[in-house]
Amino acid sequence: MRATEPQASDSSQSSPPARMSSPRDISRARAVSDVMRRAWRSAREAFLLALIEPLAALTGGLAPVFVTLMVEGALQHNAQMMGICAGILAGVVFLNICATVVGTTARLNVIRAVGHSYDASIARGLAAVPYVDQLAEPQLAAATQLLTQRAGLLAQIANGWLSALRIIMQFIGVAVSAVLIWPWLVVIPLGAIPALLIENRLDAVDEQAETASASKEERRDLLYETVETPLARNESTLWHAGAYLRDRFAKTLRGWRAPYDRAAGTRYRAIALPTLIVPLVTAVVIIFLTLRITTGAAMAAALAGAFLVTLQLKDVTWAVPQLLRGLLGSTRAVRRALWVEEQCAHYAATSTTEGRHANAGSVAETARENTTEAPACREQTKVAGQGHAEVAGQPPVSAAPAQACAVALRCEGLTYRYPGTEENALHDVNIEIPAGSTVALVGRNGSGKTTFLDLALGLRQPSAGVCEWEGEATGVAATLQDFLRYEATVMENVAFSRERVAKLANRAKDPNLVQEPKAGQDANLTREADPVRAALEEVQLGGVLADLPEGEDTVLGTRWQGAHDLSGGQWQRLAVARARFQLRYAQAGRIAYDEASSALDAFAEEQLAKVFLDKTGHANVTFYVTHRMSIAKNADLILVWHNGEILESGTHAALMAQGGLYREMFEAQATGLHEA
Repeated sequence: MRATEPQASDSSQSSPPARMSSPRDISRARAVSDVMRRAWRSAREAFLLALIEPLAALTGGLAPVFVTLMVEGALQHNAQMMGICAGILAGVVFLNICATVVGTTARLNVIRAVGHSYDASIARGLAAVPYVDQLAEPQLAAATQLLTQRAGLLAQIANGWLSALRIIMQFIGVAVSAVLIWPWLVVIPLGAIPALLIENRLDAVDEQAETASASKEERRDLLYETVETPLARNESTLWHAGAYLRDRFAKTLRGWRAPYDRAAGTRYRAIALPTLIVPLVTAVVIIFLTLRITTGAAMAAALAGAFLVTLQLKDVTWAVPQLLRGLLGSTRAVRRALWVEEQCAHYAATSTTEGRHANAGSVAETARENTTEAPACREQTKVAGQGHAEVAGQPPVSAAPAQACAVALRCEGLTYRYPGTEENALHDVNIEIPAGSTVALVGRNGSGKTTFLDLALGLRQPSAGVCEWEGEATGVAATLQDFLRYEATVMENVAFSRERVAKLANRAKDPNLVQEPKAGQDANLTREADPVRAALEEVQLGGVLADLPEGEDTVLGTRWQGAHDLSGGQWQRLAVARARFQLRYAQAGRIAYDEASSALDAFAEEQLAKVFLDKTGHANVTFYVTHRMSIAKNADLILVWHNGEILESGTHAALMAQGGLYREMFEAQATGLHEA
């Protein structure tokens, strides 16, 4: 893996675009065509059935013509004409009822299919973004947040356009009826034109309100979770903070509503008078028709049809501005979704990372590097790099002689600055990590340990310098400091792969499936009788597994009925088991533990430390971040971090002899434990 600074001469290495576009740059026509394309591809039969409803609405719009003819037949005592028209009207009513039943069911299927299509494509795009920094880019993060908060708009976009098509077809039918009965009736739809033009301009006002309230909406949701979750309720009760939290929530809610209230005020002032045009025009038409009846200037049959056309035109015309508002809102969501997909594709295409990062807990699985098994290399690592201090501008310090040990990771001038900050989190770091070594990262909070680990794992992109893995690409396994608690089965938590979970589940049902691996199969998964149990026992969770009611199939968490919750330390052990499974059975070549035992007591942490130092499996390099010096001392290489730099590096013995920060931290902990 190689990551270079954005200022490099090779423009293809630069991940962020020089100028990012806006969702408004995506045309509405493209958004509409994308919705229809997804509806056609994902639910073709349901989409065709949903079109029956708009076609039936067309016939419903022609009903006034047949009403006129039926009344005329009644006045002329023409029973045949009355019967034919009555039969046609009955058929129109029956057709519209059937179309509504069939169309509504089909429309629901289209809504689900289109919504799922957008959810899946956005998830794939975000998962393909190589670096966390790119996901945190303000414009992309804001767009993604709005999509998350308004996920229902994407699901309803197909419904909106099918409803629009139905109203358009109904309007065409009514307009034809108006022309056939009394052409002057078409002035009623003309009254909606000012409202439509203003509604189109107000779309920008609504979009500004959405953008302005996005961050406040996230804060509102966080406060709601704080008030709603059991743990938060316990703390608020102890601190008597219920009233304070309610006030904060109410204040945040008002702040979230403020942009929408301002937009609503603008909308009311702009649209109030134009929306009155349609009812005023309709009233004038009705008065005029009434006067024609009293003067006897027209036939009663034509007037009956004209009244019916007037009422239908009024209803359809009145609905059009409201429908347009809904369509513009859902179209904004589609344009935003397409823009997010484009930005994600751009990042994936222009970045130099090898594989995806683990933003969703996923782990890249590729072939292992076969240069890490030399015992001599691992033995010499223990005496390499004694007392080296990093000095900015100096050549990289090697943790072992080049002739004795292959280099796995090389960092030259590695610098990193978090987006939106003015100071570097890492400063010109130069280091070479030997293959087959265990590396402990120690230092005070905020010294740069986790930042370096993120860069080494490919989660972030350097602001300057190089962080490069030598040799072939290998997979990554990690237990991060802020690990996730996946509310799924134990097997899914550990195996964390649809294919592997299916394979393990099928083998559990049929023991005969355990056989020698064929070409391309995962040999470890095939030969191991129960790899999930093995990973759990490795982190001392075998006893917990035995007590679970459904064993490996027990659902963990608190949100599901019948689920079983774990303690904080057990959840952390489970996260370590997941990393060990990836290491041993998915052949991950690099493994990292970032404060992976922080929730454990001292005795349990010492037991788990043996797992961190275990070199069995496929690990080329093992990193672990810890504040427990008694664990760090057993590493092949210890990197002591201070203010974004490697202050000291070497073995435990070398650093103790050096008498620097490491020795100070080690002796402070040793003294504290002795006094305890």
